[in-house]
Amino acid sequence: MLLFIKSNSITKLLVNSLKSSHILSQKRTVYKPSLLLRKIFEKSRINNVKRQLWTSRLIIRHNQTLSWDIKTNLANNVILYKYESGKYMFVHIFGLCNIVAWLYLFCYWYKDLYRNLRTISFKQFLEDNYPILSVFLLTTFSGPLFYGLAWFFTSRMVKCIILHKGGKYISFITNHLLKSRNTITVPIEKVYAIQSRTDKRGIYTSIKIEPYKMYFLIDKRGRYINGDLFDRVVVYQK
Repeated sequence: MLLFIKSNSITKLLVNSLKSSHILSQKRTVYKPSLLLRKIFEKSRINNVKRQLWTSRLIIRHNQTLSWDIKTNLANNVILYKYESGKYMFVHIFGLCNIVAWLYLFCYWYKDLYRNLRTISFKQFLEDNYPILSVFLLTTFSGPLFYGLAWFFTSRMVKCIILHKGGKYISFITNHLLKSRNTITVPIEKVYAIQSRTDKRGIYTSIKIEPYKMYFLIDKRGRYINGDLFDRVVVYQK
């Protein structure tokens, strides 16, 4: 009887081991194709990324060679950029209207202040009229200050860029109100761009012109008549 029980238990163990080995073999046969497919997809994805990087590098290198192959030794003057808009003249007009309005307030407050100053002492006048004096000072400086800012802004807006004959000098024509001061001519080594002209961020491209301290602005809505030559002359510095 004991021998029968032992033999029966041994057979059960053999059957269970065979079942487990069969299940493992089935799992291996199930998971092996999935692993192969996963590896194939990963390799194809890596190859696609490498191919895209390779093509992008080729395009960048091709554009760089094209930009450096452009000759800047020109026989005539060439317009690189142009943008003419009347809105900058309206900025000047708006600034002048502000000066007139603030001067009117200045005269209005000045009459009242002068009338009160004749009747009382100056110390009493300061104690009683300090709110009026603050408004008086505000009207005195606000108009000229606003127009000065408008003048400075329009004088930094570029409406035309011209590369001169020979390719050594470049001229920037700004929206300065005085025609005698709206043109800046410098060597091309003194000019570089802070932002790429193809960058979609913002509506202006910043240009640094030495020895001027602040930047000049190019409206991106303007027309680049010769964009490749512009990139060659006005070098983009990161």
